[in-house]
Amino acid sequence: MRKRRTDFKRNVNTLNVQLKNEIIQKLDAHLTTEGFKFNKRSQEWSKAISDFEKIKIHLNFGKIIINPSVWYYSDRLDVLWRDSGLFPSDSVSELAQFGQMLTALSGRIYNGDTPKISEDIYSDIRQRGFPYFERLRDFGQVAILLESTNAKDWPVFTRDRRAYSLLIMLAESGQLQKALDLIPSLELGLQGAASVKPPFANFVQWFRQKYKSCG
Repeated sequence: MRKRRTDFKRNVNTLNVQLKNEIIQKLDAHLTTEGFKFNKRSQEWSKAISDFEKIKIHLNFGKIIINPSVWYYSDRLDVLWRDSGLFPSDSVSELAQFGQMLTALSGRIYNGDTPKISEDIYSDIRQRGFPYFERLRDFGQVAILLESTNAKDWPVFTRDRRAYSLLIMLAESGQLQKALDLIPSLELGLQGAASVKPPFANFVQWFRQKYKSCG
C-alpha cells in the first residue's frame, strides 16, 4: 500500500513539473522575442535596457497558482542602498530593485490549470508590466508610489524599506525638503516594526550628510 501511495505522489509531482516546464517554455518563446534571457535556476527572465539598468520577470509556482512578478534594477539604486546601509557592502549584486506582483497590476489570478495561461501572463506583462517598468525608471514616479497610504501600491514589501526608499527617491527627484519634512512621521510609523535595518536614526544621519549640499 505504501508503494502505491509513493508511486501516486511521484506521478502527481511529475505532472506538476511537466505543466511548469510547458508554461515556462511557452512564455520563454514570447519573452525571447522581446529580448529577455531566461535563467532556469532563478526562474526569471532579464533584459538590459541600458548600460546601468535591467528589468526582470520572475515566476513563483505554488501548487496551482502562479505568481509572476516584475522588477527594475539600476546601478544607481545599488550604490545608494549600499552606501545607506540598506544592504551590506559585500552583498550580492542586483538586490537593489523595485517591483510588484503582476496580480497587483492586472487584478488577475494566474491558475496553472487555465488553458493558455502562458498567453494570459504574457499579455498582462505587455499591457501592465512594461508600462510599470517605465514608471519605475522615474524616481519621481517611484516616490509617488511609495507615498501611497495603501501598502499594495508600494514597489517594496516592508515598511522600513518603504520609508528609506521614499526619502531617497524624493531627494533624488529634487524634493529634498519634502523628504526632510516626512522624517518625523516615517520614524513614528516604524515604531514597533520588526528587524528595522539599518536603525532609522543611523539612516537619517547618513541621509542628511549625503544630501546636505542639495538643500
